[in-house]
Amino acid sequence: MNRVAWLESKIHEVSVMLAQSEVASVQAAASPFAQISNESMRSHLAELKHDLYLAKSERAREVVTMRLVGSDLDKGAIPLHLLSRVASYFERAMGYASYRIQHGKEAKRKVPDSIQRILDLRLADVAFGSTELVITGNTQPDLVGGSLLESSLELTFELLTSPENSLAERAAVAGPMAARMVGLLLGEFERERCGVDMRWVDSSDVEHRWQAAPVIVSTVRSKLMQLAESPPETVVIDGVVELLSTTGRIVIRPNGGGDKISARFPRDLYQRVQDLHLGAQSRFELILNRLFNPNTLQDVVNYTLVSFGSGGTDGDAIVKD
Repeated sequence: MNRVAWLESKIHEVSVMLAQSEVASVQAAASPFAQISNESMRSHLAELKHDLYLAKSERAREVVTMRLVGSDLDKGAIPLHLLSRVASYFERAMGYASYRIQHGKEAKRKVPDSIQRILDLRLADVAFGSTELVITGNTQPDLVGGSLLESSLELTFELLTSPENSLAERAAVAGPMAARMVGLLLGEFERERCGVDMRWVDSSDVEHRWQAAPVIVSTVRSKLMQLAESPPETVVIDGVVELLSTTGRIVIRPNGGGDKISARFPRDLYQRVQDLHLGAQSRFELILNRLFNPNTLQDVVNYTLVSFGSGGTDGDAIVKD
């Protein structure tokens, strides 16, 4: 286990301990000793996150290799039109996923230049007979210790390797636009009747790999493009924080009863969310996205927290199209 993986493991361990301790403190009057213990764990967690930031900063670039395999490419040269389209769709897939991770919603049109500058994607090499593309990008972590490109690559590989019954859920997390760009990327491979071998090793030295023959490329492309997106809705609800996760997830219990809401929160809110605690009362604004998979008849609902602040206590949810 390298240092990044070890630090991530310790952060998860301390976060779970802190969450359990805070739950106990909410359920019963916390003793002075418990309060001191919780504060000590918070301080230790902050130190671990800082160390993780420094460890990830030492890794300058992410490297993704994309080897194309097909009879039409055996001549040892990749057509320029294929190279340009593959580069374009890959860049846009990473851009849309990163925008969603950063802001919690879809980019309205094209991916902003600010996101593209952060990712800094480059075609570093064309190797092995001009059929293997080597793509690099910026892995410099932000102030909360995360890399937009690393997170986007992780979502993309999860999308490509996802089983049928969880495809819509993975696409909802990555974002409909990112999923569509991945589908269009696969469409270029399909048009050239080629398979693909994509590989990436993350900062924890974990290898992510997707090897697909032409028939698999066509199948995954078809399934991605069949996913049907409903227009996003805005939901405003008064409730209580029931769970906070270091992986960017919050669970809200509505004041008026009803099902708990599990939502992701974007990097834009990371610093503000640190001020929340279990049992905190607030008014939460969330974006609700729906994706329908016609092959499995699954209707996936995905919530993203976009803001929160003082509110009432009636628990009514307000839905705005």
